[in-house]
Amino acid sequence: MIISLSASYGLTANENAEHSSKIANSGHSCALRRSIGAHPFGVGAGLVPTLRGMRMSDQPSVAVETLIKADSSRIYELVSDLEVMASFGTEFVGGEWSSGRPGEVGSTFLGQQRMGDLHWETTSTVTVAEPGKQFVWVVGDPENMTAEWDFTLRSVPKGTEVTYSFVHGPGPSGLRTRIDANPERESATIESRLAMLQENMVKTLEGIRRRTAA
Repeated sequence: MIISLSASYGLTANENAEHSSKIANSGHSCALRRSIGAHPFGVGAGLVPTLRGMRMSDQPSVAVETLIKADSSRIYELVSDLEVMASFGTEFVGGEWSSGRPGEVGSTFLGQQRMGDLHWETTSTVTVAEPGKQFVWVVGDPENMTAEWDFTLRSVPKGTEVTYSFVHGPGPSGLRTRIDANPERESATIESRLAMLQENMVKTLEGIRRRTAA
């Protein structure tokens, strides 16, 4: 079972480190690790205890991480493959490269998203492409991004530590539209969306694990 705290938000690197230190010193970090010990996933980095009062100006974020018993180069091949990423039963249901050399920095792709009866298309740009280490793309205008998605891979003796993270940027999005319609529910709307994204991100990592074990 995954404990859904949240990823840090609206904090500087120093504030993040300070907050993580406080959690560790308080014993909460150890409690979290024990609680998820039977599950291969951890949630967040620089965890905060609550989402109450979160605002879009905080650039909400969430991250999931796990250890996968596979080489980082193999995992990189999967996370940078649009067809593979669309096969895991999440919102992302398809995509095609639209400019540049597929998977390289500066290349773009059109993504198809589906959530219930809703369907929408996004344009994303690859911003980091380091085989075996990191693959990052931003949704929308890179200068005013809607969101940033990041796979960071770290080789360890037992395989690869995979961190999959999302940050909501300052650009336009469906989430902003919903909040504009009901501003008094901003925090609750953000919390609900992050929980949904976290569930999809876990599904993706589970899918990658299955692919590498096949």
